Order: sequence, then C-alpha cells, then structure tokens
Amino acid sequence: MHDLCVNHGHCGGRKHINDFLPETGPLAAKDFASMVLEAEEMDLRYSPREEERQIQLISGLFEQHLGARTVDVSNIKGYPKP
Repeated sequence: MHDLCVNHGHCGGRKHINDFLPETGPLAAKDFASMVLEAEEMDLRYSPREEERQIQLISGLFEQHLGARTVDVSNIKGYPKP
C-alpha cells in the first residue's frame, strides 16, 4: 500500500499496521482502515465526519489495490515497514 503512505501520509506512527493485523483469516477494508488510523494514533472520536472521511479513503484504497472489500490477511502480512 505504497499509495497509502506516500500519497496520503498514512505511514504509521510509533506502531505499524503489521502490529494490528490478525495472524490469519479474512480482513475487511473498513477493519483495515480502522487499524491504519490506530497505527497512526489518530484520535478522531471528536470529529466523526473526519473519521468517516479517512475510513472511506483508506477503505477505497484497500479495495482499489487489493481488488476486493475483503481479502485474506496473508495478502497483507509481510507488507514492509517504512
């Protein structure tokens, strides 16, 4: 998800998306988006509109690059840390 980091600035904070991914199983775009925001340590609970905008953006990139709303996490595991 090079695009997510380079073009949209979601590269992780002190944590990386790999710190939040389950070991196995399906992963939905919206769950991935929530994990990205958690890795970024973005506290958007006081801005529901911005949180929804970010979830939609990240979910859309997930679907665009992975070709589905849900994929097996093995398609993401090993995603390199920046």
